[in-house]
Amino acid sequence: MTRFTPQQSGDATPLRSIAWGGSAGALSRLDNPSGLAYAASSDELWVGDYSSLNAGSGGELLVFARSANGNVAPGRYIFGAATGLGEYVAGVA
Repeated sequence: MTRFTPQQSGDATPLRSIAWGGSAGALSRLDNPSGLAYAASSDELWVGDYSSLNAGSGGELLVFARSANGNVAPGRYIFGAATGLGEYVAGVA
């Protein structure tokens, strides 16, 4: 996930970026993100994701601080059969 300012265009350097989680040593758990929502009340980014790390229930919600940058782990994540997320999170609202 990459953040640019509204004024940037062209070959711009990102303001912030959260690394993909599918490589060795990656902390973010981002595998196949499918939705993004900003929660202003908590200043967090919520990401719907399919993760091959969750055997049998690939859907998960990853929660990052809005200011997260680099190879960072989510502050928390929600996954598993009891959540009812299923295999794929189609969107986040």
